[in-house]
Amino acid sequence: MNRIHGARFWMTCIGALWVFIAAPLALQAQGNGVVEGHVFDVAGNGVIGVEVSIVDTNLTAVTGERGLYRIAPAPAGTHTLLYVYMGFGAQSYEVDVVAGETVTQDVIMEAFGEEIDVRDSPILEGQAAALNRQRNAINIQSIVAADQIGRFPDKNTAEATQRIPSVTLLRDQGEGRYVIVRGTEPRLNSTTINGERVPSPEAGKRDIALDVIPADLLESIAVTKALTPDMDGDSIGGTVNLVTKRAPEIRRISAVGAAGYNELSEGNIWNGSLTYGQRFNEKKTGILLSGTALTTD
Repeated sequence: MNRIHGARFWMTCIGALWVFIAAPLALQAQGNGVVEGHVFDVAGNGVIGVEVSIVDTNLTAVTGERGLYRIAPAPAGTHTLLYVYMGFGAQSYEVDVVAGETVTQDVIMEAFGEEIDVRDSPILEGQAAALNRQRNAINIQSIVAADQIGRFPDKNTAEATQRIPSVTLLRDQGEGRYVIVRGTEPRLNSTTINGERVPSPEAGKRDIALDVIPADLLESIAVTKALTPDMDGDSIGGTVNLVTKRAPEIRRISAVGAAGYNELSEGNIWNGSLTYGQRFNEKKTGILLSGTALTTD
């Protein structure tokens, strides 16, 4: 009996070893390759959140930082790549995938053609990115982008955040200061900048005052209303992530100015911002300078 069990044991080991050896050979025989590339906008910046899929298959990828995507393994042969991005027209390209090789397909996303009858203001590029990030998020998020923030007459980050659904403010002397998510008091929320947790500057308090951060310095504001295992467990109410502007792929200079009149104080209001960004060293190093000012008479 021992010899029989020993023979079965060795036969099982040999069968398992054959599976490990035969599986890669089978994949190679099937002929698989890799499809990768970048997705840019018309200004040359990487687009995040573009859904890239191989038509007639279930292979899909979503562009990440700097618009990079990768589909592996991809079956060998001629395939059609479909690029879908909310706010822009879907685009398709044919690629020839060769077994054991990597094919690169870079794409420039463009807005809808002139044949589309637009009856309302078009979705801005940054807000389109925010909507795509909301769609691809694994939890409940609300995101507002910089171009949408610029449309609001908000002086600081707290007042810009109140434009997001289910977010209200705790005001101090009439100016928004603390963020309240879904009615939960501010001390039960957490605040991050580019994903890094920010402690409160006030001793003995967890509340983060956002009235000291100018809204013009932000690329987007993301409010997470449902926690995931990778997030801190002390943010019961939610998490406010402030994403700062990044150096663009090509040199960009932008200036914004606004003026108004306050009937209560009978004085003028002047608001302006200036931003300069550029990348060097084959786009591996970037610099971004931004300034904002608000004055009243």
